[in-house]
Amino acid sequence: LDDRVGLLTFAERIRNWLPPARGVKHWDAILQALREIEPQLVEADYSNAFTRLLQNLPRRSILLVFTDLIDPDTSEALITHARLLAEKHIVTVVALSDYELRSILNEPIEEPTDIYKQAAAVAVLNDRLRAIAQLRESGITVLDTSPEAIFNLLLEHYLLAKRRL
Repeated sequence: LDDRVGLLTFAERIRNWLPPARGVKHWDAILQALREIEPQLVEADYSNAFTRLLQNLPRRSILLVFTDLIDPDTSEALITHARLLAEKHIVTVVALSDYELRSILNEPIEEPTDIYKQAAAVAVLNDRLRAIAQLRESGITVLDTSPEAIFNLLLEHYLLAKRRL
């Protein structure tokens, strides 16, 4: 595939912006930027990041947003700003399934604290499902997948999305 590919990484501020381009050197720069990403417990600034995309991507593009959907407030910010992106671009939110939360639900209840752990897991999973439903109602594709299945699902989705460009 000879498509132009770019990368925007962000958290509370934009960390890295590589405008769409082609070529091996550009791919190397993208891979290096991805290797340098460190997880942070900060609120993502979707407004700033998505404004940057809107300002710098004049052509309709396929945008993949890799994020989690655990916190309802952060999810609301994502939903609000993803809707704006979706007016011009094909937006897909890629949310890795939280298998740890699901495994808590399958654990036997042996102590009273286990009930609270399961109740908290149910609440977080319900918030996640609500965010996914809101995104889909807004016309945004959501790929809710496990890390093991992500590659094949992304490839299939990309090929389908390319037809829509």
